[in-house]
Amino acid sequence: MPHPPNKAIYLDCQGKHTIRIIEEQYVPTGGQSLVEVKYSAINPADTRHYYMGISEVVSGYEFAGTVRERPEDMDATSAVTMLAGALTAIDGLFNTLEYGLPAAGLEGDDPTDVPILIWGGSSVVGQGAIKLAKAAGFNPILTTASPHNHDALKQLGATHCFDYRSPTVVQDIHATMKGLNKKLKTVFDSVATGLGVFEGLTKEEEQAIQEKYDESSPGMARRCCNPDIPEDELRLSASLLVTKDPTWKFTIMFRTVETMDHGVGDQEMSSEERQAEEVKIRRWGARNDYTIRWLIKNHAKYWQAPRMRVVETAEEGIQAMKDVFSGKTSREKVIIKHPM
Repeated sequence: MPHPPNKAIYLDCQGKHTIRIIEEQYVPTGGQSLVEVKYSAINPADTRHYYMGISEVVSGYEFAGTVRERPEDMDATSAVTMLAGALTAIDGLFNTLEYGLPAAGLEGDDPTDVPILIWGGSSVVGQGAIKLAKAAGFNPILTTASPHNHDALKQLGATHCFDYRSPTVVQDIHATMKGLNKKLKTVFDSVATGLGVFEGLTKEEEQAIQEKYDESSPGMARRCCNPDIPEDELRLSASLLVTKDPTWKFTIMFRTVETMDHGVGDQEMSSEERQAEEVKIRRWGARNDYTIRWLIKNHAKYWQAPRMRVVETAEEGIQAMKDVFSGKTSREKVIIKHPM
């Protein structure tokens, strides 16, 4: 029986979101599946992808609907909010930062009682990172957010919260670590703000922002690390490319060889270097896949869905995409109910 036409939000070659009616009946091939989408979630990357060279596609890569298998106690709205937040946090904590997740049997350096700073704790990725950091055994878990979000983040597992807008936030974090008699060397920046990366700026605008790098979240977060720790011992991971400081590693939710060059700038690699990079990407992708499957099975214990706001029309969805990209949402996940 043919399906009715689908209404979709489309990212065109001009970087604009438009509404399209798709008449074609899609037929899966190979290992693909056809999913009847119930909800799709909005992420900053729905807009940012255009500035990474990705366009002429249906927006939205995080969705849930009629699938072959889903835990009985996980509804569609909870499922759709997990993928981007959890996978990005998984890649950051357990790939780029190179720690393991003992509860899942994931190998890596032991995170038990290792201090970690999660900058941007109220973002969806930040909330996921806090939950996973607690599951892994990191301690203390420091995070930054607006004060009205601090209590909620402590319920997720953060041990110390700081106001990122405070002019003394760096000093406050240093004072806390000194009081705990611990040294901070591990940071996951879940928001990577103030970089001007993949925002459609002119070269002049981007350069002006880069000149204020010390005011960016990676710039401030790195200054929170103990100054006595050698640079090669720091573990820094950010959700965007930090061109001003190569100590930062770039984390991303999907690790595939086909997309390994997206968002990492021009890279000159020898054939041997590229082959080694492909091996690493395949290994990291397998770790992400293994860990997200483990998290889905154990979500009741190790995951908490963020606060959600549901929109039901394509017009509302486009506006929400603009709001999410420009940072106008706080500690919430906007999802679209389908069909629109």
